[in-house]
Amino acid sequence: MACNQKILPEQRYLGCTGSPSDRQPIRPDAFPLRPTMIRRPPTVICYICGREYGTKSIAIHEPQCLKKWHNENNLLPKELRRSEPKKPEVRTFSAKGFYDLDALNEAAWTSALSQLVPCNICGRTFLPDRLIVHQRSCKPKAAK
Repeated sequence: MACNQKILPEQRYLGCTGSPSDRQPIRPDAFPLRPTMIRRPPTVICYICGREYGTKSIAIHEPQCLKKWHNENNLLPKELRRSEPKKPEVRTFSAKGFYDLDALNEAAWTSALSQLVPCNICGRTFLPDRLIVHQRSCKPKAAK
């Protein structure tokens, strides 16, 4: 005897036994409909480019990113060249002796944002190589 009850894939082995009046309702917590929250691994923000990297790969990324930064900075016109970004020093330790990743990431993000250069027409900020492209099409607002 089959019933016409819709069954979730997790519930298919329970089956329908007995008459509809005999059936026991299934507890809502017996089969969670949403997957449990998966915790992301901790990430560190690069102080040069502002992207997130894993705690192990940031040590590989930073020297390469700095080398790329130097190559791109040398190609810029002299008026747009910037001084080398300095790695922010955050000495905030948690109770267990680990770095406070939130404070470290906040300092790195601030450092990455400081690398942006404002447009002298509209004031928007860009990476220096993208500022050149932007300024080709940026026009001052017409007075009303």
